[in-house]
Amino acid sequence: MSPAAPALPGHRAYIGRLTGRAEHEVTDRFLRAQMVWDRAFACNIAAALAAGPAAPRLVVGIIGRGHLEYGYGTPHQLGALGVSRSAVLLPSAEASLAPAAVAGIGAAIFRIDMPDPPTPRTAAAPG
Repeated sequence: MSPAAPALPGHRAYIGRLTGRAEHEVTDRFLRAQMVWDRAFACNIAAALAAGPAAPRLVVGIIGRGHLEYGYGTPHQLGALGVSRSAVLLPSAEASLAPAAVAGIGAAIFRIDMPDPPTPRTAAAPG
C-alpha cells in the first residue's frame, strides 16, 4: 500500500459532521486513520483493475458511506492512483430526498426497503 494522498479541503469538516464533532475537534490522527482505510480500499480496487489480461472490467467495492460520500475518502484516493472512472452509488431507505440535501453526495442514490421486523417466537404448547 502506498501513502495516502493529502486530504481534500472540506474532508475534516465532513468527518466532523459524521461524528458529531466540530471541525477543529477532528484530530490529525483520526483523519489520517480514516485516510489509511480509504487508501487501502483504493489500492485494492486499483490492483484488481490492473490485474493484467484477467482484470475485471468492473470492480464493486462495498464500503461504508463515510469513506465515499462527496468524493472524499476512497474516490479521492482512487483518483490519486490514476483510476479516473469511478462512481459512488448510495442506498437510502427514505421515501424521498430533498435534492439540495444530497447534492454532490454521489453519482446516484437508490432506494431500498427496510426489512420487515422479525416475527416474535411463541412458546410451543405443552404436548
